[in-house]
Amino acid sequence: IIKPLSLQNTYVDPELAAIEGNVVPGSRLSFFQAHPYDVPVSTASIPSGYIFSNAHDISRWLQIQLGAIEVSPQMRRIIEKSHQPAENHFVNADTRYAAGWFVQDDGTIYHTGGTPNYSTKFLLRPDTGTAVCVLANSNAAVNVNTIADNIFNILKEASLKPYQADIWVVVDTIFTILTFISAPLIFISFLMLLLIKKQYKQGMRVKERTKIRTIRFLSIPVFLLLLSAAMIIVFPLAFNISWFAMWIWAPYSLYTWVFAFTLL
Repeated sequence: IIKPLSLQNTYVDPELAAIEGNVVPGSRLSFFQAHPYDVPVSTASIPSGYIFSNAHDISRWLQIQLGAIEVSPQMRRIIEKSHQPAENHFVNADTRYAAGWFVQDDGTIYHTGGTPNYSTKFLLRPDTGTAVCVLANSNAAVNVNTIADNIFNILKEASLKPYQADIWVVVDTIFTILTFISAPLIFISFLMLLLIKKQYKQGMRVKERTKIRTIRFLSIPVFLLLLSAAMIIVFPLAFNISWFAMWIWAPYSLYTWVFAFTLL
């Protein structure tokens, strides 16, 4: 496919792309910033989202999809067939699935893509000769989708979509703030433990075991234990992924807060 279409800067081998091309490193959100983030790529996962290309080749590929660049008759038939959705394969009320494309009733053909460190969206309308692609070296699919959709809407003189924060941006914001709150609390708790220990040694405090004190002492760790168990169960359910997948996809701020919370 790549050679017949003359896509000279497109690679299905990440190592070859790194050697011959100028690959922009991916990134991961953490503490309100994007940090360089590299994900090991297995051979099996390359077709799903690790084909490397540049703006020049993407532009050529979209023009081929639109029919603006001549290709062999066989390739043209395959491309046109890939744009034809299955009659009964509905994604939602106005979108059906074709061969790798989502096709809307108004003729818009699109596909989104996302990895833990890159995001992309393609949109095209063969009947109007319009195509848009947005590539980003960060895991912020909602933002990329909104940018692509609004560029496409501007070209067809339609109304723009309002800004919508990406889920990982929201997660990073929440847990960065919680981490910054937890850090001084850990420091204060540590100082209080040292102070209490010193007071016991100097006889300023006396251990008095009462039922109320014991219940009060045990209630805090029990509550934190229950809260931790709830987080372990709720987080994967909320994002519909496992903890292992969250370790790859989620911002680092989530894990710094989990660590800080554990210390508390």
